[in-house]
Amino acid sequence: MVVERIASAASIVHFEPWMVTTKESLAAEFFAVLGQAVLPSGDKKQAQLARSRFYRYGSKIVGVLAVGAKAAGAIVPGASAAGEAATSISSALDLAADGLQARSTEPTLREMRQSISEDLSKLKKPIVVVIDDIDRLDLDEVRTTFQLIKACADFPNVRYLLLFDREQVFHALEGSVNNPQAFLEKIVNQVFDLPEATTKQRAKLLDDALSELGLHEGLPKQDMERLSIVFDEVLLPGLQTVRHVKRFVSTVRSLLPGVIVDSFRNIDPADFLALEFLRQYAPAVYAVLRDEQAPAPGGRVARMVHDEEWPQMVADRRQKAIDDLPEPTKALAKEALDSFSSASTSESAAHAACRFETDYWRPVYFGFCDARAKIKEADWMAFRSLLDSKKSLRSWLKQWDDRDLRDRWVTAICARATELSRLQRLKLMSALFMWGDAHGHEETSLLQFEQHEWSFAVSFCCTAMLEATRDPKQRIELLNQAIRDSAAMVAPSLVVGMEGERQRKDGWGHWAQREDLTGLIQDLGERMTGEVRSGGVWSHPDPEKSIHAWIYVAEKEKDAWFDNLPDDKHQLAKYLNHIVGSHMDDKNLSNWRVEKKLLQAVRDIDLSLLTEKGHWARQHLLDSAERLKRQDRFFESDENEEEETQAESEHPVNGDDS
Repeated sequence: MVVERIASAASIVHFEPWMVTTKESLAAEFFAVLGQAVLPSGDKKQAQLARSRFYRYGSKIVGVLAVGAKAAGAIVPGASAAGEAATSISSALDLAADGLQARSTEPTLREMRQSISEDLSKLKKPIVVVIDDIDRLDLDEVRTTFQLIKACADFPNVRYLLLFDREQVFHALEGSVNNPQAFLEKIVNQVFDLPEATTKQRAKLLDDALSELGLHEGLPKQDMERLSIVFDEVLLPGLQTVRHVKRFVSTVRSLLPGVIVDSFRNIDPADFLALEFLRQYAPAVYAVLRDEQAPAPGGRVARMVHDEEWPQMVADRRQKAIDDLPEPTKALAKEALDSFSSASTSESAAHAACRFETDYWRPVYFGFCDARAKIKEADWMAFRSLLDSKKSLRSWLKQWDDRDLRDRWVTAICARATELSRLQRLKLMSALFMWGDAHGHEETSLLQFEQHEWSFAVSFCCTAMLEATRDPKQRIELLNQAIRDSAAMVAPSLVVGMEGERQRKDGWGHWAQREDLTGLIQDLGERMTGEVRSGGVWSHPDPEKSIHAWIYVAEKEKDAWFDNLPDDKHQLAKYLNHIVGSHMDDKNLSNWRVEKKLLQAVRDIDLSLLTEKGHWARQHLLDSAERLKRQDRFFESDENEEEETQAESEHPVNGDDS
């Protein structure tokens, strides 16, 4: 408003010191911006002379602000680099002395100021330099900014409009001047305090600004309620002035293009605003959150090493950062953190809403990976059109052979499953079941994790689609129909089995009640058991995964089958060839205590039935059994010696009696 009123009477120049990174570049930028506004243009000698005088003066001021080795550069251009390359301190000082001698005939700062003042007094229109957000700078930059203003404060026809939080600027100046208030009074001759806005005024300003950004558009009722909570409990009490509101919204506006790609919002609005508040007003808490997710070298391995204690370590670090905050910032930071976990119904729902609490979306909030929709909007719409058509998904699923591209599609489907109609979900689920049953074994590395395997890709997508089906009865109907349409059994057994396992371990599942799964598990268990007993399982593309799926849905039958394994040399050979030899390593086998009957059957098996991997598995099982046997003898010997020693101590032997 002030700038608008004076714009007709003065030329307005905006200097933004927080756009540069060092105080030297800040000083250079200050003189560049001011020079463009006040200096004459053109090739006339008088204009060139005015520009020369001004920039030479600026160069001297920049030099005065230089520190350390760069002080030589303040005396003679280029001396900073030369000083750094000098082999001794004396050579650098000699270079500085030469610079002083070379400049002994140059005008002094006072003489330069006088010449520049004469040039500026001829301006027909005064210049007003607007410098906002000075309190956003670090301590050195605040000091440098006011030193620059002081160096140019007396120039005629040049005035400054400075906007800052007085208390923060006082704090920044305390380390460099004895009396910050007196220092500022010499520079700032007219002080105005902005009137404090009422809560109602701030609420309207903030609401209008956020509405203009469109963050609320298309949000479901539950997410709108969360956004309202963050607005009322964090932003409104935390942004105490109009200036704070405008600065906060301005920053949010500049960040949004990085998290909205192809019209897809890669963040949850409430989480995004709460995190941005922490970044601006509780940076220590924000730093802790960021470090939890930072992809530092060895970070993933460290998480694996400290897997059990990691949650407590995270909680302790967050609590310490919060405890160090003053009130009311501490209370506001707690509200912001609480908002991240509020109204979280399920992992799939949180993933679909791009919530901060999900492992996938959190790095996007911090900018660790491209903030993007994993799949372009055009590709997603084409995919939905394919689901509506009568065409097969076989060609589309060829993309899933590329694990990275598969991960992108899995992420998109999990996040946007609610956008798919029932028929679209049915077609996709059936296709995934068929694809899974036809898929071969995939090797995974330590840092790749088993979650990248095809079985998890199918399970994640199907779980998301079942959760997106609101009616529990329709979920079971959808799943049964997909199983019938696909004629698959391994992939469905994994999906149903994983849900049942969650219920057994955690007491709850993602998409079904325990009683809802009884019929499905029984039917799939019978089919899988028949496949195993007939030997058909060994011709599956991924026998290990098939056995794993069978265990999920027919645990009792699995136990009986294993008990009978020593008596069936053909099944035992297949087991050694396809399971032990193909999917176990030395570490797995070294501690496997094989039951005596099974071990004898392994020792006596017809070697002609074994493949190369089967021979390897047999030998390692026998070697492991022998090694464990020696260990048992060693520990037995130690125990016997301890018992004898204890007996002797209780009944000492008399030398004469012996």
